[in-house]
Amino acid sequence: MDRVLSVACLAALFASVGFATDPARADDERWVGERVVLKLKSGPGATAMTVHLLHGHDVFIVKHPEADKLWLESRKGHEPRGPVPAGDVVATEKAVEYYTELIKANSRNASLYVLRGVHWQVDREDLGKALADFNEAIRLDPKASWAYEARGCHWFARKEIDEAIADSTEAIRLDPKYAEAYCVRGTAHSIRAVSAEALSELRQGFRVDSSITEELQRRAGDGLLKKAYEQAIADYTEAIRIDPKCADAYAGRGAARGLRGEHDQALADLDEAIRIDPKHEVARYTRGSVLAMRKDYAKGIADYSGAIQIDPDLVVAYSDRAKVYREMKDYDHALADLGEVIRLDPKCVDALHYRAVLWTELKKYDQAIADYDEAIRFDPRSARLRRARGRFWIERSETEKAMADFNEAIRLDPKNPWGYAYRGSARAAKKDFEKALADYDEAIRLDANDIGIHLKRGWIWTRWANYDKALADFEEAVRLEPKNAWAHFYRGKTWLAKEDLDKALADLNESLSLDPTLGEAFLNRGTIWLKKANLAKATADFDAAVRLDPTNALVHFNRAQAWFARKDLDKALVDLNEAIRLDPKRVHFLICRGTVWSMKGDHAQATADFAEAIQLEPRNGKAHFSRGEIWARTGDRAKPLADLTEAIRLAPKDPAAYVLRATLWKRPDEYAKIRADLDRAVELNPSLSTAYHDHAWLLATCPDPAYRDGKKAVDSATRACTISGFQNAVDLETLAASYAEAGDFAAAVLWQTRAMEAKDKRDQDILRLTLYQENKPYREVR
Repeated sequence: MDRVLSVACLAALFASVGFATDPARADDERWVGERVVLKLKSGPGATAMTVHLLHGHDVFIVKHPEADKLWLESRKGHEPRGPVPAGDVVATEKAVEYYTELIKANSRNASLYVLRGVHWQVDREDLGKALADFNEAIRLDPKASWAYEARGCHWFARKEIDEAIADSTEAIRLDPKYAEAYCVRGTAHSIRAVSAEALSELRQGFRVDSSITEELQRRAGDGLLKKAYEQAIADYTEAIRIDPKCADAYAGRGAARGLRGEHDQALADLDEAIRIDPKHEVARYTRGSVLAMRKDYAKGIADYSGAIQIDPDLVVAYSDRAKVYREMKDYDHALADLGEVIRLDPKCVDALHYRAVLWTELKKYDQAIADYDEAIRFDPRSARLRRARGRFWIERSETEKAMADFNEAIRLDPKNPWGYAYRGSARAAKKDFEKALADYDEAIRLDANDIGIHLKRGWIWTRWANYDKALADFEEAVRLEPKNAWAHFYRGKTWLAKEDLDKALADLNESLSLDPTLGEAFLNRGTIWLKKANLAKATADFDAAVRLDPTNALVHFNRAQAWFARKDLDKALVDLNEAIRLDPKRVHFLICRGTVWSMKGDHAQATADFAEAIQLEPRNGKAHFSRGEIWARTGDRAKPLADLTEAIRLAPKDPAAYVLRATLWKRPDEYAKIRADLDRAVELNPSLSTAYHDHAWLLATCPDPAYRDGKKAVDSATRACTISGFQNAVDLETLAASYAEAGDFAAAVLWQTRAMEAKDKRDQDILRLTLYQENKPYREVR
């Protein structure tokens, strides 16, 4: 709330505009647009200012000259004044000198000090001299309610909220019918409450600029949330009772109601403020803010624009309109508005900071860092800006620069938990997890109730696969804010990592009920449905994730997995193509697409994808295995043997590579290699039926008796059949051959017969059955 009915609140209403000299004539066009105040009337009593005279004091804009007179327009929506003799006005830039001359002649007039203090504050931006004048006014006249109100507005401008409330309360004590003092106090109560309320709202989602969250958190106080708004509304209501035409009171009450989420009542108050005073720029600005809260962006922008039309220097309207444009993804207009803020106030570090955030989102990193650097140049002792720039460096993987900024932020503000939390993130990026945890521990010690830090520490525990400790942090986050979508999301994601699909599903459902735009929750819930083999729901969730974030390569990849499971290879290929277009260096994506090409019979495309994967990541065993698998179909042993041997070197615990390489050993002198590869495969993976099948077949049918072992063959073949549920004809044939080698021909006949019943009979099948009926084992011919 920037506007309050008092001359002492001009600091929040009007920006200072400098003019070099007074024009020589009233009809000089240089008068047009100049801000002026009316000189005080001379004569008896002129220096004995009254409350009413003080509040009648106004700042005017010169609309046009007329001979030696001027037509003036009030900045407060009053009727136009004029024509006024040019000698009866003073340009605001010279108001300090004007009141100084009056004070020399009337040094004990408290009103003059107040008026000069206002111009020290507004036109010269000298808060120290302004405060000195307000203090002197109160010393001269301790019962001057308007002097306390003026100083209260001064404290408000300095964000000294408690002092503002104390002075406006004293003004009300001295004059219980002082409507403007109620407005000041109501505004102060609103500002006091806004921190806690905004913090609560911002914690519902972490996509907002977290440095704003930190600032709000630091200023928020316990127990202020509803109490302060109620006090603010009560004060504004009293001001309206005293003065039913007080537009500022309606505007203030509308702002307080808007911040409480009472949007309909807020809009009614703001409409009334604008009806009373159509040029009330702050009412229009505030109505724009309430409409933006309701996501009625078009009307919100219209009100912001209306406020700017009334006061082209209303910086906050440009700033907040930029935020709405950002929500609408209209970055050009957002940047233009921020540029206007910076033009009006080149040292506005908040605008520089916010513009840097936008540049970062647009991936225009040079412009972003230039704005961060400029903001820090203007405010080198701002820990908040150091934290913000440090986070930028983390996003750019410049961890050393990030560490330097976070270290400086901690030095400047050692009691702020977010300096440690962000440094923890930088250390985590460097994989220095122990020191990262120490930083998060310190952050939580400083503020155990900040769920953002619990979420960050929980994430570190998940990196270490310490899911129980991660869950403890996420449980605490849910306890602190049960309606926080991200807290439920991270807890659900951790349950998913622990393979507790039902608990994971419950948390992800809750996160999406709280925030239906949370694409990552759809992504993870889709993974759960995929694991539960509910392919229709999995695809629907992945569709939602793609719709919410079409530039996220991972959501396209996961949807490709769903299509693959549904045996729709063409749709899987479309998603894999998009995933690779978005993230061309993700090796896993290339391997999966190569696999799809292979299943479609396009071995050239498959080989190209596997080769690209190997070029990007030469030490990827899966890529070598996949290319080796393709090469193995060509009949040329050298290439697949080289790839599979490299795959085993890089991933010595992958049983599939041993099984496939065993099929390539052909010569009698390679039986030992076959046996070694298959022994290793069954040792590594007790659940791979192919490994047990091939192992049993070698032990049962090898032409060289040195490598046959009937008992072990039966064991391996039985394991293969158990894994396949005794439904796979090939495994049953192997079991029959194993029993024959072990000398149990009755069992061999039984299992060979069952194998033949499970498939079309071939001459080879009949031959084996005949051998077993004649009590003869089967031997592989190589």
